[in-house]
Amino acid sequence: MEMDLVACTDIDGLMQTLSINHIPLDWRLFIDSSKLSLKAVLLHNGSNLTSIHYSRKDWPARKSLESGIMNVENQPLVELCKILLPCLYLYLNSYLKLGLTKNSVKTMNQEEPAFTYLRERFPRLSEAKLKEGIFIGPQIRDLIKDEYFEKLLQGDEKAVWESFKFVVKGFLGNRRAQNYEELVNKVLQSYKKLGCNMSLKIHFLHPHLDFSQRIVVQ
Repeated sequence: MEMDLVACTDIDGLMQTLSINHIPLDWRLFIDSSKLSLKAVLLHNGSNLTSIHYSRKDWPARKSLESGIMNVENQPLVELCKILLPCLYLYLNSYLKLGLTKNSVKTMNQEEPAFTYLRERFPRLSEAKLKEGIFIGPQIRDLIKDEYFEKLLQGDEKAVWESFKFVVKGFLGNRRAQNYEELVNKVLQSYKKLGCNMSLKIHFLHPHLDFSQRIVVQ
């Protein structure tokens, strides 16, 4: 540790301290940075183990609330039994669509006609948001229906977009395709081949797939 910067160079030792059998291929390194902070997190591929990260926070001292007791000051507006799980499920679907679109657009060659077409297709979208692949739901839906955009894509970029569309229709939509597991694995492989950076949204495809299987079984 130097000042506020902490670095771990002994991953094997860290895993042993946490009583975890270290298999490097089972973990992904996620890095998130900004002008004010830098965060690195080890994410387990199957999400069977908790993430490993270092975070420093200065929490204010409790004054009246006690640990071990439900610290709810006011009654919720909706009864817990009336909160439906599909609401969370639909939110996760939208969350994953935004992340997959962002990572694919960020990796596109900005000199190719496909990226130039995005500028013309969404003239009100700032250049900064376009380069970062920041789109909203309606824009993504319009782009999925845009056959001309797909014709402009070439090679790995085209493969990524096609696999993304299959996942949206066969896994993240209202209907589930019988081969949805194959669709998810294919989109992960195509994103990796294109060189897309690993993000939390892409990582969450694995636990989301497992979560979906439990819903179907139940």
